[in-house]
Amino acid sequence: MSTQSPYLKAIIIFPLVTQIIGSIIAYVAFGMDYCKEGNFDAALFGFFLTFWPLTVPAIINAYVAKCRGYLRHHWKRILLFSFIIIFCYWSIGNVVIAPNTKYLTDRISFILGGSSIMAIYTTIFLSLLLPKSK
Repeated sequence: MSTQSPYLKAIIIFPLVTQIIGSIIAYVAFGMDYCKEGNFDAALFGFFLTFWPLTVPAIINAYVAKCRGYLRHHWKRILLFSFIIIFCYWSIGNVVIAPNTKYLTDRISFILGGSSIMAIYTTIFLSLLLPKSK
């Protein structure tokens, strides 16, 4: 695996772990109370709920790290580009999904807070999966 691409581990494992963690959190937070059809439907709901807001930015971050050639010790660059990617992705999604401006300040604070948390998670976890040297 490491002979082909040193970034293959980051591209495969990082989005997969992000999806699993997000699905578990969504299942625990929403699935037990609202899904009356069973555990499989609650798990499927958690999967779809977390795929677009968490896993797609994780895939984008992993590919940007590969294309830019980031290594494990480039954590400041990873933090910066992951925050920018997540903030722009969530802002565009926020405008597309909920275009009304009734609760604009709440949505902006949610996007900033969520982007910060996701960028820190990305920096810590993606740094562990990137190669130490080329």
